[in-house]
Amino acid sequence: MTINNEISSLNEDKFKTIQHYGPVTCIKIFKNYVFVGYGPILYIYQFSFSDSPELNFVKQIFKRNKIHNIYINESQSKVIISGSKSYTVIDFEDLEPFMIFGKSHYSNFKIEEKSINEWIITSCILDDGTILLLNSYNEIYQIQSNYITKIHCGEKSILYSGSINILENGEIFIASGTVMNGIIIWSYNTEKIKYRLKDHEGSIFGVKIDKFGKYIISCSDDRSIKLYNFKTGKLLSTGWGHGSRIWNLEFMIPLNIDEDDKSNIKIMSIGEDCTLRIWENDPGSDKLKSLKVIENCHRGKHIWSGDVQYTNKDRYEDYQNLKICCTGGADGRVRIHDLDEKNQLTTKLTVTDFINNLNLQIDLKNISIKDYFYLIYLNKLICLTSNGLILEYDYKSKKYRKLAQFDDFTNGMVNGFINANTVLIADKNGKLLSISYTNDDIHLNWYENEDIKISNIYVIDDSVMFYILFEPSNPNFPFILKQYFFENNQLNLQNFKNISRPNNNFQLTSFTIDFENEWIILTSKKMSLLIVDLLDLSIKCFKRKIAPGDTISSVSVINTTSKFINLLILSRDGTYLITKIFKNFENTNFEIEILLENKLTRGLIEGGFIYNNNLLLYGFKSSYFFVWNETKQIEIMNEICGGNGHRHFKFYFEPRMLNKFKFIYSFKNDLYLCDYYGRFIDQNIDKDFGILHRGTHGREIRDLSISKQEFTDNSRLMVTSSEDSTIGINKIYSDGEIENFWNMNNHISGMQKIKFLNNNYILSSAANEEFLIWKLSFFKNDIPTVRELKRLSLTQEIPDLRIMDFDGIEYENYIFLITVYSNSTIKFWNFSKVTETFELINKFNYSTCCILNCEIFEINKNKYLIISATDGYILIWNINDPKNIQLEIKQKLHQSGVKAICLAQLKNNFYLITGGDDNSLTSSQIIVNDSKLKLINLQEELNAASATITSISHFDNYVIVVSVDQIVRLWTFNPNLKCIAAKYTTVADVGCCDITTINNEKILIIGGSGLSSWKINI
Repeated sequence: MTINNEISSLNEDKFKTIQHYGPVTCIKIFKNYVFVGYGPILYIYQFSFSDSPELNFVKQIFKRNKIHNIYINESQSKVIISGSKSYTVIDFEDLEPFMIFGKSHYSNFKIEEKSINEWIITSCILDDGTILLLNSYNEIYQIQSNYITKIHCGEKSILYSGSINILENGEIFIASGTVMNGIIIWSYNTEKIKYRLKDHEGSIFGVKIDKFGKYIISCSDDRSIKLYNFKTGKLLSTGWGHGSRIWNLEFMIPLNIDEDDKSNIKIMSIGEDCTLRIWENDPGSDKLKSLKVIENCHRGKHIWSGDVQYTNKDRYEDYQNLKICCTGGADGRVRIHDLDEKNQLTTKLTVTDFINNLNLQIDLKNISIKDYFYLIYLNKLICLTSNGLILEYDYKSKKYRKLAQFDDFTNGMVNGFINANTVLIADKNGKLLSISYTNDDIHLNWYENEDIKISNIYVIDDSVMFYILFEPSNPNFPFILKQYFFENNQLNLQNFKNISRPNNNFQLTSFTIDFENEWIILTSKKMSLLIVDLLDLSIKCFKRKIAPGDTISSVSVINTTSKFINLLILSRDGTYLITKIFKNFENTNFEIEILLENKLTRGLIEGGFIYNNNLLLYGFKSSYFFVWNETKQIEIMNEICGGNGHRHFKFYFEPRMLNKFKFIYSFKNDLYLCDYYGRFIDQNIDKDFGILHRGTHGREIRDLSISKQEFTDNSRLMVTSSEDSTIGINKIYSDGEIENFWNMNNHISGMQKIKFLNNNYILSSAANEEFLIWKLSFFKNDIPTVRELKRLSLTQEIPDLRIMDFDGIEYENYIFLITVYSNSTIKFWNFSKVTETFELINKFNYSTCCILNCEIFEINKNKYLIISATDGYILIWNINDPKNIQLEIKQKLHQSGVKAICLAQLKNNFYLITGGDDNSLTSSQIIVNDSKLKLINLQEELNAASATITSISHFDNYVIVVSVDQIVRLWTFNPNLKCIAAKYTTVADVGCCDITTINNEKILIIGGSGLSSWKINI
């Protein structure tokens, strides 16, 4: 039996934690501050009213325990922070100077951590300075000047949740959420039980009483929210809507509410399904009314914490008008949500509104708004009705105006040039009308009839030159491109071109122009791409079915040079691509290289764009329209609109005002104008869209790898794989910051390993025999992109094997690969870079146990394969001839599974460091004797950790060893093992680590339930 390692804290100054990303365990909003319990670390953000909050304070409060509750007593000017068995009290006056002067001034801020012997559910400070701690046995610890008194109601139930509620009349009630026995409401003053509420099924995860003593709210793992009358204990209403367990809820009682204005109390709830929901009590119903749903607030699973501040005040200069909710998830993100109803308003506009306001004598039967266009800079909406009426609605003045009526436009289509304040209306016969606004004057101009029926018009607005592409209804006719300039209050034709279709099946869906290279780019419903020279109309490139999918909904130029262009291509089914179009000078042909290919799994994409390195997509899911930040993996806004179907809609944004969107859509015969203003979207900084703190995967990180290539911005690439089967493409910087770029969801099974093969390829493996080769590329200022190059074919119809590990070597025309499996199989492959195919060159079984690790290494120009397995053995084969391998070493180093291996070369000496399930660490030396390999055991540390060693990384003659006990240990080897430093990590379920050098600093990344970046001071 191994003895637990007693070294859990040693020379901690050799480690410096520089960033932490993990589950957010507590959030409290106070005035214009947001207090965040980030595990054991306290973050304090301060609002500047109009902009996103700034981080003003960060300090680790507890040595190990996580912060679960923050309570601020303003009259006492004290803050109590508690979690697990620890608590501390901080004078707010002592804290405030550090928050004001910023985070560079708080390094010497002293915290006194205190503890009790039981789990603390919640805590508070009374106005007389008395500390109250509610423990998990439904008891109150009353602490006055270090004198402790226990107060209880006589029922010691096990609690999952609870709250200490101080009412305005001075009474104090404890609301206890039990594991199996419902809710207990009892009085702190009388120690008597007031109610036992048993309407929920299952454990209670949240229960609160409002400060006026009128309501009780609760949530449970039965997925319901319940509202009770506090005076009678009667169940008033229930809210259903969460798809899984609800972790927390809060009253949204305005700070300035009047005593007589408490009938429609709002409630905020958060839970496992990563949604934020706002409810309202309807006095005439037994069901809570759902007011707002914000889906995908965080990645993966679980919003663990949240708080809300809400008011009726109408003064933006007052912090009480924040009307915000702040949530923290398992993904480590802290995010602000705007709850101000004025910032997303939907206006209904009907034909009746126009007719009544304009006193038009028109029969309303069979009349509807057919199409429309919005002039951003004038705040005007121009509408075309089914009887040819052209109408104007002014957003600012709320006034209506009739512009004209033409019977030819009963089946017309509307588009326009925003930069020219011009609306275009065309009919099916090609007749075109322009309506231009200049200095409050309106100019209507007609343009020649093409004498050809058209099905659609597309426009390109280049501010100076304006292009209209006419799509003929007859697929045998060419597209017509007209180039205009704006002069004398009208569009003047400058050029006219016919663009031949590559075939009559080319149904146009989107087009754009690259003005740098003077190329016209057209896309079709069959995922086809056509590039035509704007000058001579020659076809530069035509590619059928460039990627899976059915219809390209949008194409745009995101980067252009004289040598190549990058296109963003969006497919309606959710696929999105970043491509590189370039000329092959060997054969003068144009080629298309896909740099990034991924799929959004949450809806249909109708359009999108890249702004500030963020990919923003918009489209439909189920019954609502959404705007989604794919880079940040968050939903920015949504609008319930009855679903997409064949809905006619238009979406507008102004690049100079990215925080303003306008979504206009038709529903039945009416028009709806949804205006969105993002209060916490700041296009001038990277941490925008309401994100206060970056996060990672929302599930446990299974593996990570850091590239050997360092970039000019003092960063390296890092890839992470998670329990949610996604792969993150990130950059790690010298200050420990981690920036996420893409989240690839090509895997569908539980992830096992991910590695950089080199600067060109990434390899990943998972369950169900999944093994993928990824091609790594870059575009526009070293932004990384990846795409799945190839995956191994399955050997079984229902695969049940895991590919536990792999390794490879790249050669000129092929990649040599080895994969190891959970059933002890080892396979050797050649992957052709020319044909992109796998060739199996050898396969055999080591035993019947699971192989855990493998690595290829070279000594004296001989190639070897080393593996470790669950039987405790290390095996090494000579693989110079992969078809005829030779076993060189088989040696038992551990009692059971060898979870981690690390090969280190110091000059001409090779060392092997291993860690296992038995908590031990071994060091060995690999030598060559008479052309044979030998493994010499140097040392074994039986109690190297007090739990399973999961990962080992090395630099110079040091190894970093991480284990499930959350202790990071630094060992020297050369040849003897010696632990020289040890420190606790805030990352739970530690499973992987990697070390690198950035800007001459040694940076360690630890992965598990979150990520932590450390600087090593040696």
